[in-house]
Amino acid sequence: MKNGELRIVVVLLAMILTIGILFGGYSVYKVYGVEKPVETKLSALPAVSSVSIDKNKKVYEIKLQLGAVENLQSAYTEIENALNRYFKVNDYQLQIIDNRNEKLELFYLQIQPAVQQTAAKSEFVWLDAYLDEKCSQTGLTYNLMIDEKNIYIQIMDSPYYLYEVVVRPDVSSTLPDEP
Repeated sequence: MKNGELRIVVVLLAMILTIGILFGGYSVYKVYGVEKPVETKLSALPAVSSVSIDKNKKVYEIKLQLGAVENLQSAYTEIENALNRYFKVNDYQLQIIDNRNEKLELFYLQIQPAVQQTAAKSEFVWLDAYLDEKCSQTGLTYNLMIDEKNIYIQIMDSPYYLYEVVVRPDVSSTLPDEP
């Protein structure tokens, strides 16, 4: 083997070793620097029963099983605050898993158009009256909460519960310009 060929082999081996170390280091960082601390932090929250974290392409998919909570809005806000310590807003997708039965699932399918209309038009008092009427007819109980970002809907059919968090459209972009 000539001296020039030996250098090429050494350079190629060094590149392969460097790339292997970089990918290995990134994998260790991803698991022990991000996923495990996030899982530990979320598991410590009182509302969270179980946590599942998967990274698909550039986004972490985080699935949380919630237990029965009194206030979905405060539980969700606490979860978002914990996640925002580790991720940028668009770096993760949060999926809340509840304990719904068929009755709750069918009920939500019936009221979903009203929920979407409320999100679009900010008719929260109307939605509250609508939910009150529909839940009274079916023997369900509900909680409706709203903040500047989301509409939080809890519907209970003890021991089952349905949680829905509906993102509100950006109100500032839909307001007419002032003259």
